[in-house]
Amino acid sequence: MHSADSGQLSGSLPSFALPDVLTLLHGTGKTGLLDVTDGAGATGHLGLVDGAVAFAVGAGESSPLLRLLVGAGLVDATALRALLGGGRARPRSAVAALITDGTVSAHDVRALAQDLAIDTVSRLLSWTAGSFEFRLTDAAAADPDDVGLRLAASDVLTAAAGRSELWPQLTAVLPRPDLVLSVATPPGAGDDVRCTRREWSLLALVDGTRTVRDVLELSGQPESSAAQLLAELVRRGLLQVGEPGGDAGIGGLLARYRLVAEVEAAFRRTEAGAPTTAGSVPLSAPLSIPAPAAAVPTVAPPAPPAPLSPRVPVPAAELPVQRSTPAPVPPAAPVSGGGAVPLTAGTSALAPRADQQGTDAAVTRALVLRLIAGVQEL
Repeated sequence: MHSADSGQLSGSLPSFALPDVLTLLHGTGKTGLLDVTDGAGATGHLGLVDGAVAFAVGAGESSPLLRLLVGAGLVDATALRALLGGGRARPRSAVAALITDGTVSAHDVRALAQDLAIDTVSRLLSWTAGSFEFRLTDAAAADPDDVGLRLAASDVLTAAAGRSELWPQLTAVLPRPDLVLSVATPPGAGDDVRCTRREWSLLALVDGTRTVRDVLELSGQPESSAAQLLAELVRRGLLQVGEPGGDAGIGGLLARYRLVAEVEAAFRRTEAGAPTTAGSVPLSAPLSIPAPAAAVPTVAPPAPPAPLSPRVPVPAAELPVQRSTPAPVPPAAPVSGGGAVPLTAGTSALAPRADQQGTDAAVTRALVLRLIAGVQEL
């Protein structure tokens, strides 16, 4: 550690740990600025007033508290536009103006400022390489937010050390800041989902495209606090972490629905007899029936035959008689029981032939008489 008469104190972090430096400055009641670098370009700034921590911010954070207030939903667009209006004396910082206007309470602002200071110191404690430099100056004038915070260095170091110990566990769940966060669809198994206000504010920022870094920056919460909440939401199955362009969350759900549309179209084509196309779900090929080479004329089936009409017997007197002498009719055999045997010969036996036309009428009468006589003898 090197000290100069100009009121500066500097050294390397491997030689003098940051907790030792802060404890020394607190014990001696110094007022000034402590700048810490990690040797790779990252820088942190701590303001001390009479040995107490007044603020702690990272490099390039001109008004970190204002961003936290906006992210936490405590300051809306109307209040921000009012800060741009002229015609009045402005406080030195935007946060102080919001407190003066009554937009936010000093209690809420100091609570956020305390959380921010502890979070910044926890990051600085993880640096094992780099250097520090302390210079005596008006730290209150250098405070970017000017909220009058005063924290004992020992309390800040204790709280910051506890957060630093959690970083290995957080990186096991959130290994890289460029990974994409997405809401689990559906959430993990368990009881109904219950979220705190701070957890809900993080869930509202997750859209399936924002990375861990994006959500932390928009959260309105100090980085380590927000990272702890994100890791807990992942462990509970409410959030998923994946590579950019992966199939997790709403992006993956939309991709699966697009596949569903392709599957439905493939089944419709199959039912219609059309082949499936590339990108659709493979289906078993339908039977292929080759078309005939030439059209075959259709032959109408034959008409059904007309129904048969019953034959009407013709009276014997009207039947023509054959030219040849008819054979004598044999006498009928008697039937037991005294009954007569009916004739078995039908009218077809008496049907005229072509050579029977013009037979003599007398012959016909003689034949009829003989038939009658034969019947009477039965």
